[in-house]
Amino acid sequence: MDIGAIILSGGKSSRFGEDKGLFEFNGKSLVEYSIATCRSYTSSLVLVSDNAIYSKFGLPLCADIYENCGPMGGIHSGLKHSLKEVNLVVSNDTPFVESRLIELLMKEYNGEDVLITQSCDGRYQTLVGLYNKRIVEPMETELKSQHFKMIQFIKQTDFRIISLAKEQNLGDSFVNFNYLKELQSYEY
Repeated sequence: MDIGAIILSGGKSSRFGEDKGLFEFNGKSLVEYSIATCRSYTSSLVLVSDNAIYSKFGLPLCADIYENCGPMGGIHSGLKHSLKEVNLVVSNDTPFVESRLIELLMKEYNGEDVLITQSCDGRYQTLVGLYNKRIVEPMETELKSQHFKMIQFIKQTDFRIISLAKEQNLGDSFVNFNYLKELQSYEY
């Protein structure tokens, strides 16, 4: 499957205290984990951030077109800048995204606008999923109307949600770090 990848590296990181993506974790920055994961599936990557320092990673960089809109604004900008029709979206604060999860998404993809998962705790995991560029215009309408809730938007599209079973043991794929102390508890 020929996909692109969008790595969300924006956000205010207000709870974390500094730019999360650049924070070093076990010897490399958080965003480098996302880059390495995505490079296993595509060479067409886009980093979404307004911080020019991310250019040091040698990838196309784009800022949010609609600022302060949360993940929806980042996904929208990434889709607008991506060269691929279907894109894997990951956040830079989720360093444990497993290849098994990405391979499951790619295997299950049937041309939907959006394919995401629901973890065994019932949460919709909108920041690791496959997104089709077809949603750019309807997403832009939502952004202009100041409607920023991802799951509400997704449910207006041709979407599918894969429910994950506890036995699949993919829970760490969704561990994200909002506070420095959370990250430090995972360091070795």
